[in-house]
Amino acid sequence: MTWPLGSIPAVQALKYSLSGQSRALDPSTRLPLTWHTFTRLFLPPVLCYYVTALLVITPRTLPIRVALLPVTLYLAFRSATQLDLVKGLAEEEYLVYLNQIFVFSMINLASRSVIWTCQLEPYRRLQFGAGSKILDAFDLSFNFRGIAFLVITPNTLPIRLPLLPITLYGAFRCATQLDLAKGHTEEDRLVYLNQGLLLAMTTLAIRATIWTCQLRPYERLKFSSGNKTLDALDLFCNLRGVGWSWSTGLKLPPERRNTSSTSSFLLSTLRKFLVYLFLFDFALYTVQSFGFSPLDPTNPITGTSIFLESHPPLQRYLRASFISFISGLVVYYAIHLMYHLLTLISVTFLGHAPEQWPPLFLKPWYTTSLNEFWAVRWHQLFRHNFIAFGGVPGLFLFGRVGAVMGAFLVSGVLHYFGLWGMGRGSDFLSVAGFFLMMGVGTLLEYVFKLVTGHRVGGLGGWLWSVLWVLVWGNMLVDAWLSRGLANSLFSPQEQRPSVILMRLAV
Repeated sequence: MTWPLGSIPAVQALKYSLSGQSRALDPSTRLPLTWHTFTRLFLPPVLCYYVTALLVITPRTLPIRVALLPVTLYLAFRSATQLDLVKGLAEEEYLVYLNQIFVFSMINLASRSVIWTCQLEPYRRLQFGAGSKILDAFDLSFNFRGIAFLVITPNTLPIRLPLLPITLYGAFRCATQLDLAKGHTEEDRLVYLNQGLLLAMTTLAIRATIWTCQLRPYERLKFSSGNKTLDALDLFCNLRGVGWSWSTGLKLPPERRNTSSTSSFLLSTLRKFLVYLFLFDFALYTVQSFGFSPLDPTNPITGTSIFLESHPPLQRYLRASFISFISGLVVYYAIHLMYHLLTLISVTFLGHAPEQWPPLFLKPWYTTSLNEFWAVRWHQLFRHNFIAFGGVPGLFLFGRVGAVMGAFLVSGVLHYFGLWGMGRGSDFLSVAGFFLMMGVGTLLEYVFKLVTGHRVGGLGGWLWSVLWVLVWGNMLVDAWLSRGLANSLFSPQEQRPSVILMRLAV
């Protein structure tokens, strides 16, 4: 029995889809870009595409590629027909060209996946090999370009200048229109993710501005891959400038891990990661025990002040200062925790040398002056941003005072935007005020040196530094906790080490 071509079910389905009657091709049914649709519709085909790129440079993977191809094509089709990048935006009608570009990208993704699947001999990278198949596959898939690439390339200032406003607008739109917690069952306790998003987008905007205004191209003095694409990727992620020409004056803590042996280095880093994981959780548990616990339904999700008006003034401020001190430890442990996690990932999977991940902190509890604390002992992740974006203009306008206050002002604005990102308002006076007072304290130390001829130091310097940071730190911590930051869920409550141990103790 033979069927006319038009009666074959598959052909009928194709004609139905192309006729515009299919729900999949109905623009009104397409979904706006949210965190949920990004992870469900956009991310899956991109990951399959990347896996295919990884397989096509690996011998004897044809059967796996053939099996993966229909999954990739289906996911690309679903993403192209169900996702609307501009739906819900204020200027939606004028931005529909973004969907055209998006569909082009999905078609290109599908086409290249088919070509890579049918490739019998594995691709070989003849130049600029990273020594890691994961990085080679990344370069094959995305061929990363941007301002980070241009700032290490001579004579690109005229290109960087028109690209800057586009970058700034993109960062602003991402920071103000994307909600990483929305739709989650624990949405109210995950808003700290939006704080992280704002910090990231603000940092991106600051670095893009600095790179755009850079007259001489950056040079990678150590750990260069010989490939500008990969060097630009390192610049994109390298906040302290380890191995780069722009990190002049950076003071790195001494390394106590064995960097000559990668396995020994990774083992030491993993041990530190686990230690800081426990310390972070127990310090957070301590802060939450003062009325911020997410386990207690009587505690407001949006937070409460660390200052209890019902307590006498001395008891009130001692309690607030203790909460602030422990909150500082939470921040210290959290930064360590994320840094060690990134170290493990980068050295294990991206082929980084252990020397590219030196320690972050230099025993800040031993500081004997504010200048030493902020310039040497605290982490220097944003040092270049604050100096280049705030310190240098401040120096030009107001001399030494302007340089110091300008750097701390940028730090204050960065943290102010981060708090605003939680969607519960912000407090410029408390957040930026803390960092501005750190600048005032640093200048007071300079005046002390001019008057006495001696630097602030010794036991007196330690006591001065601790009290100055702690007193003004009460403002910053109160702004954080009164907006629910301590009520956040960083891991399932039942699996927290502190909760498990406290239940066993009881």
